[in-house]
Amino acid sequence: DWVIAALPLTEETHHLFDETFFACLHNAGFINVGRGATVEETALVGALENRNVRLAVLDVFEEEPLPAHSPLWVHPNVIITPHIAALTSAEDAAQSILDTLRCIETGEPLANAVDVSRQY
Repeated sequence: DWVIAALPLTEETHHLFDETFFACLHNAGFINVGRGATVEETALVGALENRNVRLAVLDVFEEEPLPAHSPLWVHPNVIITPHIAALTSAEDAAQSILDTLRCIETGEPLANAVDVSRQY
């Protein structure tokens, strides 16, 4: 079983993945490509130690860059990726900017607008 976290950071999702959550898992894999602060990192380390989580693949952290003293750096069941869960080519980025500018200029709705009331 795998848990793949791709959540925005809101009041409701802050530390959602905590000791109580991890205690419900049994040898599961855990991937976080959302926001780092959705995971309580000390609870994750505990879950790795007691095998509630067998492997954690982490692209984001509550504090970035991840501090050198973090136990996640040396844990044998943790894979750290360099915050590249969503690769964006220069061409894609440029096209996104051009599309946004066109929508602003023509008064069309933005496809990538943040809903402030939802916090993402």
